[in-house]
Formats: sequence, C-alpha cells, structure tokens
Amino acid sequence: MLLRFHAIVNGMVVDATKAIADYNANIVDSVIDMKKVVAAIINPAAVHASKCLMASEPDQIEIYTIEIGITENLQCVYYFAKRIAKENVILEAAKISMRSTQSKKRRFK
Repeated sequence: MLLRFHAIVNGMVVDATKAIADYNANIVDSVIDMKKVVAAIINPAAVHASKCLMASEPDQIEIYTIEIGITENLQCVYYFAKRIAKENVILEAAKISMRSTQSKKRRFK
C-alpha cells in the first residue's frame, strides 16, 4: 500500500514540475484532481495501520509508527505538489494579465 501511495505521489511531483516547465494546464488539473485518489489510499492505509497495531506480534508499535510517519510524509509531499500545480495556475494568470496590459499600452501609444 505504501509503495502504491509513493508511486502516485512521486508521479504527482513529476507532473507538477512538468506543468510549470511546459505551462500545461491539463497537467495542473490532473494533479489537483488526484485528491480523491489520495484520499482513497490514505483512509485504508490508516485502517490497515490500526489493524496492525492490534496484532500480537512483537515490534508492532514501532512498525505502526514508521508506517504512519511514511504515510504522513507522503501526504505532505502530495500537498506540496498540489500547491506547486496551483502556483502554476496563478503564474499563468499573471502572465496573461501582463500580456494583456502590455498590448493595451501599445495600442494607446
């Protein structure tokens, strides 16, 4: 489960970076839309971790702590990837606004 979550978050970071490099709004949308996928992974991961905690095997508390820590860290990386993607939207809007303002200035000279 953690490997799947890692692969998804890793892909989102790559996509968010690519969206900024290529100014690609479709990639931005796909990163932002991954929220449901991430939630669908995080909730079962928490349930799985809590079930593992109830097991009678030794070192379960340490394993639980590590798994929850990894899940929380990946969730933070996901949030940052989403912020990067959203910043691309803001950057693109600013560029469009700047171009519009510059073209208006040229027309009135």
